[in-house]
Amino acid sequence: MTTRPRLPIAPTAPIAALAELLDRAQVAPPAPPARCATSPELAADPDLVLRDYVLAPYPPRRDPRGGLASVNLLVESFAVAGLEDRGRAVLARLQAQLGVGLLVWGVKHVDGALSWEFYIYDPGQGRPEAKLEAVMAALDPLIAPVPRPHPAPPLHMWSLALDHRALATGVGAELTLYARGVDTPGASRSYGLVDGALELANLYTFHDPRRDPDAIRRRLEASVHLGAPARGLAAVVAPGLLRCRRVCVANKRRADGLYFAGIDTDEAVRFLADHQWPAELRRYLDGRRAPLGHLAWDVGLDFRAAGAEPTITKTAIYASC
Repeated sequence: MTTRPRLPIAPTAPIAALAELLDRAQVAPPAPPARCATSPELAADPDLVLRDYVLAPYPPRRDPRGGLASVNLLVESFAVAGLEDRGRAVLARLQAQLGVGLLVWGVKHVDGALSWEFYIYDPGQGRPEAKLEAVMAALDPLIAPVPRPHPAPPLHMWSLALDHRALATGVGAELTLYARGVDTPGASRSYGLVDGALELANLYTFHDPRRDPDAIRRRLEASVHLGAPARGLAAVVAPGLLRCRRVCVANKRRADGLYFAGIDTDEAVRFLADHQWPAELRRYLDGRRAPLGHLAWDVGLDFRAAGAEPTITKTAIYASC
């Protein structure tokens, strides 16, 4: 008869240590940093379709259940500027008029000052609730009427920009009109109003950084604001930004611009830090990486020539709500 070898018996000390570890009470994660906003944070809706700054849908980066909605960063920006109640009132009317998930918002940062822009899409001219007249009527009397062209041209979208004074008082909002380009794939144009007349503001082209990086490079090589392209681009673009879903190159009256659609929350935290946004907003985003981790953010920057290297003059972050 063959004797079956005996299995070694593990010492009891490691087993006891493992049991103690498993029985140990779980340490709660640190509480998120305090907010400036006083209104309750809005939980993420797991059934809501997430959309980027052109209202294109995208899948969540992780399970949104238990997370936070992107609009919380917008509300925090209102609070940082001392305009939480006013900002939330404007936001509530826009969402009631357009529907939840169909409003794009942007927070801009220039020389330490915050401003806001709301983008309303109606590419097929088939959404009566998105018409300029209907939305401005919904905002009355919070926002005073803005000059508009007569007759209004066919629009892909339009936006309403509010600086601190305009949001606080309702006076001084600015209107921008957008038309989709038909001559160049992915191109669109924006127009401002000067003395009641349309004036070309920006020209945009959109590119997939994975499929057509050469198109992006050619557009930037033609920029009068980058100087030597290789050195100039490195001065304005952090490497992580190019790991995005879409790049938009913009030619503007006094600057050129770049927009990066679909960066993760970690990269958004770095973007705000790199460009010295208000500490309260950086702290809010940094302290809530996990509950905001299902989101993809869109960011943008303007740059113009300043000696050997370009200077970044404006940065922005965008999402939809």
